[in-house]
Amino acid sequence: MHFADDVERPHVVVVTIWYLVESQGKLLMVRRKMECTSYLEGFTRKVEVFEADVGARTWVPMSTGLHGHALFLSKHSSKSIVAGD
Repeated sequence: MHFADDVERPHVVVVTIWYLVESQGKLLMVRRKMECTSYLEGFTRKVEVFEADVGARTWVPMSTGLHGHALFLSKHSSKSIVAGD
């Protein structure tokens, strides 16, 4: 987790959380940015998904979507499942 103050709004804290998820044999990193105005109040501002490129030793943004999968993220465990009917 990373905490940063919003420069334009001093009462707002931006929290960035990273998750690792295996999906279809690939390692994904999900970066979630949340905006929090109090300890119990907040919402997701932005979500980005990256795929590990092991050969290049870098994270590549996934611009083509999750290919019919849904991601479930939590502090202790994250999972990818087929999203269907």
